Amino acid sequence: MKVQAAYFGALRARLGLDEQCLTLAAGISAEQAAEAACGHLGPEWPAALRLAVNDEFVPGHTILREGDRLALLPPVSGGSL
Repeated sequence: MKVQAAYFGALRARLGLDEQCLTLAAGISAEQAAEAACGHLGPEWPAALRLAVNDEFVPGHTILREGDRLALLPPVSGGSL
């Protein structure tokens, strides 16, 4: 199945991508998709991410469906405005 992955913050900078189409096995969870998308960066990346499917935050065990949009959001650190 195909899922559109969107990357934000430091993850976007690290991957050098805004979005990409992932081809995944049917029945894969959001957490498993995150591991497939950025696990090669090291175990800290998938573990630290907040996940959203179709613009709603979801737990990692949420099963993805064909055509879903998975957003991978890393933690944000503060700074001054």
